[in-house]
Amino acid sequence: MSIIKRLSATLVSRIDQAVAEIENHDAVIQASLKELAQKTAAAKVRLGQLHREQQQLRERASDLRAGEDQWHERALRCGRHDEDNALECLRRARQCRHEAERLDALETDYKLATEKLETSISTLEQRLADTRHQHTLLRARHSTQQAMAASAASPLRVCDELGESFARWEIAITEAELAGGLETSSDPLAQQFDRQEEEASLRAELNELMAGGIAAPAEDRS
Repeated sequence: MSIIKRLSATLVSRIDQAVAEIENHDAVIQASLKELAQKTAAAKVRLGQLHREQQQLRERASDLRAGEDQWHERALRCGRHDEDNALECLRRARQCRHEAERLDALETDYKLATEKLETSISTLEQRLADTRHQHTLLRARHSTQQAMAASAASPLRVCDELGESFARWEIAITEAELAGGLETSSDPLAQQFDRQEEEASLRAELNELMAGGIAAPAEDRS
């Protein structure tokens, strides 16, 4: 296996491991975040219900007080000529007052519950935001640490393998150049002498060839 393939396999393996670990942590954290968000949402729904019910109690108590005043007025009108109805009107006015007082006390309980729930919701929302921020930061730190660990694994061994790979590459290129006749002297002066010596050798061969060609006819006449 080549150095590139080995490095790739190592890096991919480490990255897969890092991803798996991140996903495992994410599964736990995401489940917690989801549960916390659901609790916060449920608390907000309940808070809305408490506000509506508290408003209904306040409106009902106000209606009862208005009814109490109305029965008092009726009692006054009946008191001069119909004592029985006047007493009944007072009895109903008293019922309205007692019911209004009961609703006032109940509204106070609702108010306390509402304030407590609002505090709980604020705490839940802050905890949810803090958890999300911490999750994001830890995920980033984990990914960075895994990436650095993968890239810095066995640095000396990696350098040695890279050096061997470069050496084998250079040898392969040199062999290809030799096979293709691409290897030449890198010394300009040596190349100049080589050309001069080759030219002198060629001239000598040419002179010898010409001298032999001229002498042949004379030998034939003899």
